[in-house]
Amino acid sequence: MTQANYDIVPVNGGWLVKMTGDSVSEWHSSKGDAVRRARELGRAYGTWHVRVLAPNGAVEQELSSAEAAS
Repeated sequence: MTQANYDIVPVNGGWLVKMTGDSVSEWHSSKGDAVRRARELGRAYGTWHVRVLAPNGAVEQELSSAEAAS
């Protein structure tokens, strides 16, 4: 199975969830909702990796299916 990679990016007072390398995204009003949605989407792939980005583009947090399993 393929690993899904998602970025969560702050924009317009909310948070975008987008798969790395894809132009499709979903907007969420809270960071928590965005993280939950990215994890939910990633589970369809079996393994997943999520990066939460700060407004300056720096990686603020990283989550993965490996960590969620432990």
